[in-house]
Amino acid sequence: MIASPEPAHDPEWDPKEMPFTEHLRELRSRLLVSIAAVGAISLLLFWPSQYAIPWLVRAYFHGITLHAFGPADVILTEFKFSIVGGIVFGLPVLLYEIWMFVVPAVHPRTRRMVFAFIAPSIGLSLLGLAFAHFIVLPRVVAALVAITAGWLVARQGMLGGVTGADLAALRAQVAAENAHAAALAARLQ
Repeated sequence: MIASPEPAHDPEWDPKEMPFTEHLRELRSRLLVSIAAVGAISLLLFWPSQYAIPWLVRAYFHGITLHAFGPADVILTEFKFSIVGGIVFGLPVLLYEIWMFVVPAVHPRTRRMVFAFIAPSIGLSLLGLAFAHFIVLPRVVAALVAITAGWLVARQGMLGGVTGADLAALRAQVAAENAHAAALAARLQ
């Protein structure tokens, strides 16, 4: 038999061997930290969401009024906003926990390559956010406003729990908003 040469031992890299249950314990602890971080940030963002949502509506929808058709619509919107904000602002913690779970199995040369890509990734992410804010979102909002301009009045029978008087007042307000939306869509195109 031909003896195969032993692989050269890299003193820089010593991957630690762990049993499967230890991997599961570490995964559980990292998941708990991630969930706790997102939950805590979401909880902190819940109260400011009542101020941030109207600001976002003014910034992106230019004078269009939002309507709530159920008693829980407003609070659910604030809840969804705070959860999404918790995920976005908790992303550094999430990425750190993922990296710390994976890093023991990654060779040191590969780690250095990953660190080299962090700064360009942050810069490109900021560039993508600016592109979405200044170019994509105004066009998408204009298209959505143009598409849904007459939807509510045309499908008024689908609204459950809305009384006739509410619907008449809503119809008048929607007609005014439709005119505004059509003018906005025409101006943005």
